[in-house]
Amino acid sequence: MKKLERYDGLDILKTICAFMVVFAHAPIVGTCGEYGNVLARVSVPLFFMISGFFFDSVVSNKKEWKHVKKLLMLLLLSNLTYFLFNTVKSLILGNVDSFFHKLFSAKTLVRFFFLNVSPFSSHLWYLGAILYVYVLAVCYGKNPSIQQILGRMLPILIPVLLLGDLILGTYSLLLFGREFPYVIVRNFLFVGIPYFMIGVIMKNKEESLDQIRKHGILMVSLAFLFCLTTILERTILVMNDLKSMREHYISTTLLSLVLFIIFSDCSWNDGRLKLVKLIGRKHSLMIYVIHPLFITLIRAIMIRMGINDLYLFVRPVIVFIVSILFSVIFYFTLNLTKHRSCKDNSITEIGDEVE
Repeated sequence: MKKLERYDGLDILKTICAFMVVFAHAPIVGTCGEYGNVLARVSVPLFFMISGFFFDSVVSNKKEWKHVKKLLMLLLLSNLTYFLFNTVKSLILGNVDSFFHKLFSAKTLVRFFFLNVSPFSSHLWYLGAILYVYVLAVCYGKNPSIQQILGRMLPILIPVLLLGDLILGTYSLLLFGREFPYVIVRNFLFVGIPYFMIGVIMKNKEESLDQIRKHGILMVSLAFLFCLTTILERTILVMNDLKSMREHYISTTLLSLVLFIIFSDCSWNDGRLKLVKLIGRKHSLMIYVIHPLFITLIRAIMIRMGINDLYLFVRPVIVFIVSILFSVIFYFTLNLTKHRSCKDNSITEIGDEVE
């Protein structure tokens, strides 16, 4: 079987996931926004799965440590950006002392290093989690004995970790009568590792997936079914006053599996939806990182203009479009700077050679 170099469907899925992340953090008002927010929580598991799916290609090209360095740099720059943003915001609001006191506490450091909780913006946990997962995969994936052990453990380890997320997170009030801090399960261990490894398994079982994809109508029907069951799970918990802060349901995992199978199909590799594919391929990660900044800034502008009530009905779309535009301008400027730098370096090298 010829292996594909590009999975256009997964680029489309990354665009959808990027929008769902924005929607989860800035939903529209009303019931549609409430239930749409629940469904949008499938986005981060899918991001982990996509990373796991391409991990073998990264290793084959011997770029795993280069990828780790990129993730580390992105993590540092993203946290620095939000540190500066929150510092400015604290100066404006006049609560700088409390901000820095909370920032340098022992609890903050423990949560950052062990639970991937960024003290500057909560959504940055994903960057820390995917970095940890990648480091673990690179360090232990090359050891044959560990690979053999993991091969035997994964069928048990993945469901155990996913179940741990449900027990200590979404269903903690139902099972224990109390709610645990959701950050103890929203991290590299209970979310990152199982979904990343599901992506790895999907890649290894690609021929089997082709047989499943032939039943396209069934897969689409299952996607709609799991959307309904996700909403149903939440509704039952809310009606019984058992809903926790953690919004990750049994059906979230099932929905993510079905969506991944649908969009990893080679039939998407055609001329359709070029712009959507480009957004997913080039800008989805930047959208993920930068969108909370625009949520805050645009909201302040809309309040000042007196149209915040109207804005709430289109908020995710506006934030998504602005984030895309920022990403396009950012990468265009970056590439232009690199091009000029290379041109200047080449002139310098020629001059040195002449001398």
